[in-house]
Amino acid sequence: MSNKEIKIFGLRADMADKTEGLLLPEAVELLRKDMPLIAFGAALDEEVVGAVAGGADGVYFDIISLYVHPAYRRKRIGKALMSEVEELLRDEGLFMRAAYTLQNEDNETLAPFLEFFGFEPEEAIYPTYFTAKLKDLSLRLRASEAVAYDIRFLSEMDDLKKRVLANECIEGGMPLPEGGFFSADDGISVISFRDNKISGYALSEGIGDGKVDISAIWSATSDHKELSAMLTVLSGNLKKKYPGGTVLAFPVFDEEAEDFIRQAVKAPVRASFNYIKDPDPEI
Repeated sequence: MSNKEIKIFGLRADMADKTEGLLLPEAVELLRKDMPLIAFGAALDEEVVGAVAGGADGVYFDIISLYVHPAYRRKRIGKALMSEVEELLRDEGLFMRAAYTLQNEDNETLAPFLEFFGFEPEEAIYPTYFTAKLKDLSLRLRASEAVAYDIRFLSEMDDLKKRVLANECIEGGMPLPEGGFFSADDGISVISFRDNKISGYALSEGIGDGKVDISAIWSATSDHKELSAMLTVLSGNLKKKYPGGTVLAFPVFDEEAEDFIRQAVKAPVRASFNYIKDPDPEI
């Protein structure tokens, strides 16, 4: 096997079927639809055994998917794929970024590979995700204490009210969640009010496969009790809809948010990692 030549080639839309199982489904779909994508495959004896795909925005090249079949690892195939991407990007001076989650054992080997190839950990480019099982939520605020806060379900609000809330966020300099308040699960997500004005929110999205994404949680005053109150109400509804073994994913953007998650959740597990590579590290 070591004498076989690795063939690296550009992937086209008509090759999408050959990349199933090698690229993430979203990357395969982008390739199939012939969307803007930089993608290469690796073959040994005409068998496609690895692939990499990503997109560029003028500053960064984001790796969407990188995979080598387990039977062909440690044969410099991953290095050959990344070298091809790097050669293409060299004249553009783009940073390469990679963000991934520990959804399976394959990703556990990715960090050492990225570091070997010159990537460095980078916390700022994406949120870090922590996961915990629904049954392990250990909120310190009792349900009776949560009643002291004016917390309402998003399902109580019509489209007009959601737009009003979004405007209040913008006018008050508050972070507006992606998609406003229209992409969250209405029946689970909650909004906290003070003096009838929005003061915080905890938004949830069901993402399938036994996982629920807590897509955003925020308080205007960074009040841990208010955050806990929102999570108490939200988790009560989650437990009505999902089994205790359901995995919750929490996005964390800074040390304060991480501190809160570690207090609110029993033994949270860091489940995502971010890496970046300077296009010219010697400068």
